[in-house]
Amino acid sequence: MNQHEPQNRVYLDAAKAAGNWLLTMIKDDGNVIPVARCKDGAWTLKDKQSFLYTGQVLSALSRLYGVTGDSHYLDGAHKIAELLLSEVAEQGPLVADDYRPANSISSSWVMMSLIDLAKVDPAPVYRKTIIEIADVLLQRQIVSHSDLFSHGRYLDAMTTSGNGWINEVMGEWYNFCSQQQLTDCQHYREAMWRTSRWLIQNAYNPQNSYDIANPDRAHGGMITNFNTWTVRTDAVCHALNGLISLLAIEGNNKRTLVSLPEQPLREILPLLRAGNE
Repeated sequence: MNQHEPQNRVYLDAAKAAGNWLLTMIKDDGNVIPVARCKDGAWTLKDKQSFLYTGQVLSALSRLYGVTGDSHYLDGAHKIAELLLSEVAEQGPLVADDYRPANSISSSWVMMSLIDLAKVDPAPVYRKTIIEIADVLLQRQIVSHSDLFSHGRYLDAMTTSGNGWINEVMGEWYNFCSQQQLTDCQHYREAMWRTSRWLIQNAYNPQNSYDIANPDRAHGGMITNFNTWTVRTDAVCHALNGLISLLAIEGNNKRTLVSLPEQPLREILPLLRAGNE
């Protein structure tokens, strides 16, 4: 909000107040307390490792430093980043925490937070780690034009929320990669084409919502996963962020997201004959 209304100090003041509190939630080893509850003036802290919360705090502090120039936020960000780098060095690009086994989404949280830090600190180690994670994620994207049901999603991401989030992160990375004139940026853009097609395929529209309750309310919503017909707000937001990012990247460039050429008749006829026999 501060980016859109910088003249209104209330948003930046709120962000700084939150950032100052977040600094108190960083442990000496760089982990962030994921849950803090206050009852009758007494705080109860949940001491578990979470790459989701740790990554989000790193992103928040990096962005705050970028706006305010206050080194306290950068110091906190560096402490968290040191932990994340050590975890990637130990576990590899696919990381696990106390909430999830090693998986693509947890790694994408690490990737996104390091992108935010790399925008305010050009240390090469951040870019190097981002690229390591991004390239492993690309390897885990399903690329199979003969399987449109899964083509474009990530191997261990079954939900539109998870795939939408990774797509959103790829958009952030592609833009930063291009701005910094790094190499092989196009690979991340191509990954976005594939995931965006899958997301659009898994959004409700008049053709696929005829048998659900309140179909008009569902149109445009992302189908949560293969096992439920619900729509989740986070899935809609992540998917939309990724699609808007891709739209900004492509501009007026009209691109075919998938091509299904008809099999030549000379190939079809022998198959028909074999079937008739």
